[in-house]
Amino acid sequence: MSLDLTAKNYNEDVSIGYCGFANFRAALAMKYNVKHGEMFESFLHSHFDITNDGVKKEWDRNFTKEWNKNCNDVLDTLLWHSDCDGELTPKECEDLLRTFEELHINFCDSVWDEFYTKLISLMKYCVKENTPLLFE
Repeated sequence: MSLDLTAKNYNEDVSIGYCGFANFRAALAMKYNVKHGEMFESFLHSHFDITNDGVKKEWDRNFTKEWNKNCNDVLDTLLWHSDCDGELTPKECEDLLRTFEELHINFCDSVWDEFYTKLISLMKYCVKENTPLLFE
């Protein structure tokens, strides 16, 4: 099973496993800010490890407060997006592309380079064609 990213009439394959997408987002958060990357990774692990609902809710409150101190709202659009359904609007794609450029985010010489390159191409297509990027 995998996440397929697509758009109307887009013919390129942009697929990634669910765990791979979570790991990509952690790497993206790390590119933005090491502390955010570490926080994102700890969030991913905590939700698998915490079984007590009261502890989990308290952890979530503390995490959210700390995260929001220095978050990037545009990056959050992708970082916290569902990994199994939904969409990004053409405007959200445009904002993300601009933010990637402003923050000099790239994955050259990284395991994420191919996926990131395909994601950028898909986002540019969505902006050009004014069509949403679909998470399927």
